[in-house]
Amino acid sequence: MMMTMDPFRSPTTPRWRWILPRADARTTLQRLLLWLGVILLPMSATCDTVAGFTGLQNDVVFSDYSPLSSSAELMHRFLSPLNAVRAGRRLAHSAVALRDQPIDLAQERFTVYVPSHSPAEGYGLMVFVPPWENAMLPRGWAAILDRHGVIFVSAANSGNEANILDRREPLALLAAHNIMRRFHVDPARIYVGGFSGGSRVALRLALGFPDVFRGAFLNAGSDPIGDAQATAAVARIIFTLSGDDAHRIYQRSK
Repeated sequence: MMMTMDPFRSPTTPRWRWILPRADARTTLQRLLLWLGVILLPMSATCDTVAGFTGLQNDVVFSDYSPLSSSAELMHRFLSPLNAVRAGRRLAHSAVALRDQPIDLAQERFTVYVPSHSPAEGYGLMVFVPPWENAMLPRGWAAILDRHGVIFVSAANSGNEANILDRREPLALLAAHNIMRRFHVDPARIYVGGFSGGSRVALRLALGFPDVFRGAFLNAGSDPIGDAQATAAVARIIFTLSGDDAHRIYQRSK
């Protein structure tokens, strides 16, 4: 299915709500507790390698953390209120504590593309979750990003083999946070996107953080609304691709 609207226009956001089946919710809660049940570790500071450049830059290091990427906030956003209470009770009787941030930014690298011309209202922003391990700008995207004044950012080592809650989602949130701190970004044009398994993660992020992402670019992967793997929240899917179109984009990106 393809929606024909411009993928970089500011959307209006509908609302979706659903309840997870009890068995699926219990399994999700157990997995999340295993992920969150680690000793609190401080995050070391590092030197930031982004300083208002334009064009393509690889191996970018970020240094700023966001409350939205914290373990507590991820639990709040991706668990139902009842399961969040259950998780809190289990942690209260546990010998371990929540780790403040699941990501150590000093160890992470990002690819960033910044158009040379900054729109008067601010850049748009596309946070891309890849299915592959390396962070790269898909072939042919630079001209489109330039045309619409959209910054592209993608994290390395956040492909389909990486843990969704422990890496892929917080890395995307931290990428958005650090770009917004360093560039004039229009908050109405902040999007999350992905290909294949990355597209499924992008859908979860759009639903879980509608206050950050104003739309989602879903390419050859998504979960049904109401599925136990999705999240109850607000967002708008602004562009989806499947079949031959997705295959051609994947081939061009290789």
